[in-house]
Amino acid sequence: MKMRQLKNAKFVSLFVVALLILSSSLAYAQVFTDVADDHWASEYIKKMNRLGIITGYDDATFRPNDSVTKIQAVVMMARLFDLQDDEKDEMKDRYENFFEEMDIEPWYQEGLAIALSKGIVSKEVVEKEFYEDGKATPAEKAEICIYLTRAMGLEEEAKNKTIIYLPFTDVELIPSKVQPYIDVMVDKGVINSKGDGEGKFNPNSTVTRAIMAKMLSVAYDYIDENDVELDTVNNNGTTNETKVEETTTVNGTISGLIKGNTEVYMTIKDEDGDKIAYIVNEDTDISIDGKDADMEDLEEGLIVEAEVTEEHNVVTLKAESVIEEYSGKLKSLIIFDPAMLTIEYKNEEDETQTKGFYIADEVEITLDGEEADIDDISEGDIIDIEVKNNRVEKIDAESRYKEIEGNIVEVKFDPEPVLVVKDEDEIIHEYLIDEDADIERNDKNVELTDLRKGDEVEVKIEYNIITDIEAEVVEGEDEGIIKAILIF
Repeated sequence: MKMRQLKNAKFVSLFVVALLILSSSLAYAQVFTDVADDHWASEYIKKMNRLGIITGYDDATFRPNDSVTKIQAVVMMARLFDLQDDEKDEMKDRYENFFEEMDIEPWYQEGLAIALSKGIVSKEVVEKEFYEDGKATPAEKAEICIYLTRAMGLEEEAKNKTIIYLPFTDVELIPSKVQPYIDVMVDKGVINSKGDGEGKFNPNSTVTRAIMAKMLSVAYDYIDENDVELDTVNNNGTTNETKVEETTTVNGTISGLIKGNTEVYMTIKDEDGDKIAYIVNEDTDISIDGKDADMEDLEEGLIVEAEVTEEHNVVTLKAESVIEEYSGKLKSLIIFDPAMLTIEYKNEEDETQTKGFYIADEVEITLDGEEADIDDISEGDIIDIEVKNNRVEKIDAESRYKEIEGNIVEVKFDPEPVLVVKDEDEIIHEYLIDEDADIERNDKNVELTDLRKGDEVEVKIEYNIITDIEAEVVEGEDEGIIKAILIF
């Protein structure tokens, strides 16, 4: 009897050991039904799930190809930090009113509070960019690099970079202020330096949950190995240890720009005509016509409102485009890059003035009512131009010299003499006649009153005034019956 009990005990023990071994094996087998063990991101996904940084769904799926929203991304990053519950509660309480105003979903509030408190993202960015029409907006690859650089405590390293080399074939599509952050992410192995199959970075592409698992896994290891700790920031976005730098508001027009690789020296002219230079860098928050912009987008002529420090560094810059219209004569034209024109026009006091403008690359041009190229217009042509921020974006030109052929419809006095001509396309033209115009009819000099309706004419025009008329009598034949001949 004892022997049987012993055998049973051994069997139970072996069964328990086997069950433990099997359970251990299953723990490292497929975790989610839609992520096979040979999936390229399988290990990253398992690791992030095990650490509670990225969790799955109730149906046992991970959905690796789903795009991550901005708010999901920063909440995941917030889980990289090992914080005490009282710290989390304090952070959440600090932003309680903000969350109510923004109607932030309850399940995102704790993570977003941590992200805000650690300076990963600002309230202003959450307000402007995280939601559109009540829906969370997808995260783009470039902005993920910015947020993750901050989460890894590497923003100062990014800002201090003087030489930036990105190996991607689409580097020209990456805004300059984002490039240092991407460079840091490449250095740390978060971003693959080989890019996609075409060597591209694709800064505006969305980020999948699988890719996010890989990026966060590398970030987690870096934070753990380097004992990274981030300062907690206040509601105003500054760290508790940082003194808020005072700024003043400057209003005026950009009158000069000197563009460097990492900075732009910008001169602002105020309403009194005084000019002061300021420094715009990659940290400057820039908007033009209400849209986010880079310092490369700045142009002379923009009306600006700038928040500047005592050291003349621009913190924020709000700019508005200036659109002007001019009518006059084309005084000069340079068609080499950069193309430029000078217009002679009358101001409000009827004084003749000249002004030069650069011509935009995509300028729209018409000449005598038809589409034209820049080399089709000539000095002396009459032009109406539309100028945006000191660059000509539209030119409507009329040739200085024109010739018209057709038949006279009438000569009228309104009170100045006007010749009305119908051309072969049945288009009616009306032009003033110069008092010194040369007028011929059948190769003989005649007076204006000698011209007749129906005469064929060739008309030469300068500045929309007729200077030469050559008319020919139109011969015709009439048929009929002679009713009477009277001889006196």
